[in-house]
Amino acid sequence: MLAIPFTDWVESEHVDGLEFKSVLALFKVSADTIEAVAEIEHKDFFAQHSGHDQCNGFNSDYQVNVDHSVFIEDYVYSFGDLGMLVHDTRDLEKGYVAGLTLLAPEYIPNYYTCSD
Repeated sequence: MLAIPFTDWVESEHVDGLEFKSVLALFKVSADTIEAVAEIEHKDFFAQHSGHDQCNGFNSDYQVNVDHSVFIEDYVYSFGDLGMLVHDTRDLEKGYVAGLTLLAPEYIPNYYTCSD
């Protein structure tokens, strides 16, 4: 299995037509093919545990980026600015099996404010 962090602006239905996307893209690789298997992102995990402002959203999606990973046995560990998630590569549809925030919610920086 191959893991590649992907971070970029992508077209979306968002107000300005662009949305920040940061995922760990997982691929099954053989001698003949490369097959996309899954994408891991941290947004849902941190929505449950930290990182919200008064707008009910992240002040900056940069906060939930995924920038590197490591495989240990059957698990992939994805790391970003706010923390780490662990996924079992034998059952990626199950979602993460463990997560860790690196900063307490009160220390997560808020870079932007809401506008109505």
